[in-house]
Amino acid sequence: MNTLNFQQIVVCHRQTQGTNAVLLSDPNQVIRVRVENGGSGGSFSTDVRGRFYAVLGPTVPTNRITSESRLNMTVGAGAFVPTISFRRKAIFPDGSNRNNSVNVQISSFDILASTDLRWQLRYGSTLTGASFGNISDTPSSETCCQSDVSATAINSSTGMKLMSGFVKGGQHAAQQSFPVDTVLNGTNPVTLAIASLSGNATCNIIFRVHEDW
Repeated sequence: MNTLNFQQIVVCHRQTQGTNAVLLSDPNQVIRVRVENGGSGGSFSTDVRGRFYAVLGPTVPTNRITSESRLNMTVGAGAFVPTISFRRKAIFPDGSNRNNSVNVQISSFDILASTDLRWQLRYGSTLTGASFGNISDTPSSETCCQSDVSATAINSSTGMKLMSGFVKGGQHAAQQSFPVDTVLNGTNPVTLAIASLSGNATCNIIFRVHEDW
């Protein structure tokens, strides 16, 4: 007991991995409080706040760099069009009936285009014609994400613009560093959208996210 602020650490849940291999993927377990005062009864107030989850011993996280590609895409001048979108699965691992608790962040992308482009990285924007499903060349059990490459339009008045930039036609353009620390939340999509500066452009795109298991 801390005599200055009367705070005390109470161990609420303790589980040990044994024969039955207990898996703690979601540490936010319910905390309940019971006050006992013998047979005297009375009215009591309790203040329960803060929780700390610690793993005894070293931890070695499992990481994934999940990629999706879109090839030979024709993009015109004017409004931005979506190329590739990622979102977290609502349930993961597949078939577990457990909410997806894996952290997903933006990793990088590459663009090859025949003419000059402008690009935007948008989060939570509404997509038209999107059909999220399994990521190409990736077993569903090995990723907590889904991708879409079929959306035909994106509403730039919804969601938020995280970053934007230009691509020089005929050259490889890449974005490997993201100063915005954005973690995907719920099933909100993150989308790489592009538009040509003049005329039509033929584009090849790869978009990547980082999964921290």
